[in-house]
Amino acid sequence: MVKRLVVFALFATVLAMGIGLYSRRAVTQDIDTATLAGMAAQAQAQGQSEVDLAKDISWEGIDDLNTALSRYTIVDAVPIAKQSYVLDEFNIGTWYKFRLNFTIKQNPLVTCSQCSSNIPDPPAELLPLNANEILVLHPGGSQLINGITVNVNVSEFADFTLNQRYLLFIDFDSARSLATVSVGPPGVYLVDANGRLVHFYDANPEDTIGSGLAANYGSNINTLRNALNPSPPSGCDPVQAQACIDRHGGWFWDPDTCTCSFDVCIPKPWLCE
Repeated sequence: MVKRLVVFALFATVLAMGIGLYSRRAVTQDIDTATLAGMAAQAQAQGQSEVDLAKDISWEGIDDLNTALSRYTIVDAVPIAKQSYVLDEFNIGTWYKFRLNFTIKQNPLVTCSQCSSNIPDPPAELLPLNANEILVLHPGGSQLINGITVNVNVSEFADFTLNQRYLLFIDFDSARSLATVSVGPPGVYLVDANGRLVHFYDANPEDTIGSGLAANYGSNINTLRNALNPSPPSGCDPVQAQACIDRHGGWFWDPDTCTCSFDVCIPKPWLCE
């Protein structure tokens, strides 16, 4: 009698395990792993707590620097805050709040039904913005989905570093103060204390923007800014103005007052938080 009970118990255990494995397999087969929720459900079924997803994006190609100068808005700006969100069932994005130091050149936003420059509305909690702030949507980020941490990383396009000064070539919706970088990493440069532009990523021979900045403006944000915003008004002394412009490193010329001033926020933006 005891032997029969033992055999029955073993049979029942094997049956239960079989049902459990079948159920897990059936659930797994029904999961759409192309979606964020599907990936999270699959990870949960496999006993994982985190999912890492590498994503490739096709960026807009630019033939030369002049095309970029006529196509994108160009800003000198510093990211001061960020927050990631689930954008849709397939994508996570991170909104960065940037403080504008200077708008070097502004171009109208190019819109079309399939353009990568189309910018979704940001979450309400990120608004309103101050007059000198914009929101830039960066692809990728991390979010908790059904108890699973999903990390989306975009090849070659690292996260922005808070309080780091940048030169950005952006698609800019001036009506909403929203932007994206549809040209990708070639449209992003770190700016050092002397205004020198440093590649945000490993440059390649097809980096037409970076090579143009080097050839025409010495890879210097001050030279670029002065060239695209030339000449003080006739009421100012041009020699005095140029002397101020040549000082770089935080000095700027105010054509309205004809004065040269030092702004510590330019070389050391973290001091102005």
